[in-house]
Amino acid sequence: MIPVDFLVQFGVTWLIVVAYVTALFSVGFRLGRLKVQRPGLDAPSLEFRQWAIAPSDIWAVFGFAFSGRHAQVGDPLVSRLVIAVRVLFPLSLILVLAIFARAASLGGLVFGD
Repeated sequence: MIPVDFLVQFGVTWLIVVAYVTALFSVGFRLGRLKVQRPGLDAPSLEFRQWAIAPSDIWAVFGFAFSGRHAQVGDPLVSRLVIAVRVLFPLSLILVLAIFARAASLGGLVFGD
């Protein structure tokens, strides 16, 4: 049986990772809307191409979020979302690594042996 505290840890990690991914995609889609309004805007954006988003676009938005270029955009929503991405990314990374470490320490309880 999987311990309840592991399930709680997994649930909290899942929620934080979902919040991080939502914030990152929101930055990309918001920048896309701003580029339509201001064609000269130098910022990456996320666009659906054949029902998919190119991984290079996601990496470009990720790099944009960790650079200082968001201030040049001048949009308060983008600035707030960039702050959320900057806070949630390292937190998500640490929590996901903790889940893997915890699952490895539990051994057969998690992996079904």
